[in-house]
Amino acid sequence: MADPRADMPSPAWAPRFLKIAAAIVAGAALLVAAINLVAFHFITQPAYATIAQLLDGYGRTYKPILHDTLQPKVVAFGASWVRDSFDAEVLSAQLGKPAFNHAVSGGQPYENRRFLESALAANPNIDTVILNVDSFLLRPHGIRFGYGFDESLLNVAPDGTPNRTVALSRAYAVTLSGAAIGANIDLLRTIVRLGSGETKEDVAPSYERRNFATARIRHPREPATTAMIDEAVAAFGAPVDERPFAELERALDAVCSRDITVALFFVPHLMSSEGSATIREKLAALAVLRARAPACRAKLSLYDFDYPNAVTLEDRTNPGLSLYWRPDGHPRPTVGQLMAARMFGTPFPAGTAPELPAEWGVELLRNPAAVDWLVQRARWQVQATGGT
Repeated sequence: MADPRADMPSPAWAPRFLKIAAAIVAGAALLVAAINLVAFHFITQPAYATIAQLLDGYGRTYKPILHDTLQPKVVAFGASWVRDSFDAEVLSAQLGKPAFNHAVSGGQPYENRRFLESALAANPNIDTVILNVDSFLLRPHGIRFGYGFDESLLNVAPDGTPNRTVALSRAYAVTLSGAAIGANIDLLRTIVRLGSGETKEDVAPSYERRNFATARIRHPREPATTAMIDEAVAAFGAPVDERPFAELERALDAVCSRDITVALFFVPHLMSSEGSATIREKLAALAVLRARAPACRAKLSLYDFDYPNAVTLEDRTNPGLSLYWRPDGHPRPTVGQLMAARMFGTPFPAGTAPELPAEWGVELLRNPAAVDWLVQRARWQVQATGGT
């Protein structure tokens, strides 16, 4: 039996209702897009751009777009250790040219390399790249990329060809995406706080300070051992396991085609907390870079800052608020200033302890005593962490 409602005409008001609903949705979308565009305009202003780079949460969406808008000369890539270490405003003043912090929270080797490729493809102004080696090392069971990473926002497709739809993807990301709404809410809150008299150091999480009097060691560093060091030294000179360095090698492919400066480094950690690269990984990375340097058009350098020194042992001499470390154990921008001073030969910040410059890092790639230097610091670490 036929449904008697099948031939019933639509109510006269139905088309009008649909038009009104469509108009409301379109109007709301236009309003959201307009607000987001205004907020993005604020993000690109010098007063707020550097603070936006230090904020957590939406860097995977906004940083590729913001980088291409600002066209800096110096760009740093890596995970949150790098994000918190380098205040772009401070780094720009230190090096005398515009800098950008492209690091993201939990940045994985694959996405760090893809951000690098995208930036190099769109920005001919880049003359200096800072790469945190720790953030490019592949480790077992690691994820490929973090939440919010979107290949469509990058200038280069995964196969290396230009991304023809990047402009359209970015237009949506800036105007209507959830990331745009979330990032803009965070930024507007920050602007309100700045307007009420707070400073960048007050509003940027990277400037938070650890209190050694009350802080608890959440992730103690596993003590190194002399046996581990001896095994690493014995393996040096043998063929390197290529798997952990696959993304670093591809990052080197990207930079080695350009006549630029590339500073690679191992990020420091408190000796009392979990570390990152092991002595075996450091020696292997040195071997990889030594093999690549002769045929690389870029000028490569490699520095190590993760060993016992006045920064990584600060908790043993300072009973109060830390100068160098955040509550979560990440380095503060004060550490980034020290690293940049060593890597680029600029003056150390005023007030730096006089003994620090003498013991702070060394260029390993062209240092004939690099292996001995790394081994000696690893043995210091055994003593500092209670290993055997």
